[in-house]
Amino acid sequence: MVYLKYRINKLEKEKLSPQCNNISKFTNEDEYKLVRAIEVFNNEIKWEGMWTLDIARSRLASGWILNILQLENQIQGWTWLDMDLYYIRNVYVSKPYRNKGWGKNLVKATTLEANRIGVNEIYSEVDEWNLPSINMFRNIGWEEV
Repeated sequence: MVYLKYRINKLEKEKLSPQCNNISKFTNEDEYKLVRAIEVFNNEIKWEGMWTLDIARSRLASGWILNILQLENQIQGWTWLDMDLYYIRNVYVSKPYRNKGWGKNLVKATTLEANRIGVNEIYSEVDEWNLPSINMFRNIGWEEV
């Protein structure tokens, strides 16, 4: 596992891409879209039950924040902000939208959300085999710890 850290005050000076207009905080009105997105995710990674609507509901009830990427009226990606540990978790972008900056913008938007609620330092962990994610975090200023 690679552990990463980001000091949020750096991000305040950066401008977010116009793509961030497609990123928003999850609301209950989006739940029917989330059901489909979870199904697509689980089919893609071939890990039955890795992620479920019940897990999402439990996280939301515990105060976690879910930022979603909506394109073509569907959820095409997300990232979680674990409010207990100030960790960004489960950055995901569906295959057709990868390598287009969406993951980076999801992380930036989630980092700004953390900053809005007073968090100054945020963390993430990425599996060692996931070099695209590790490089994405490094390219936007995150440091290994």
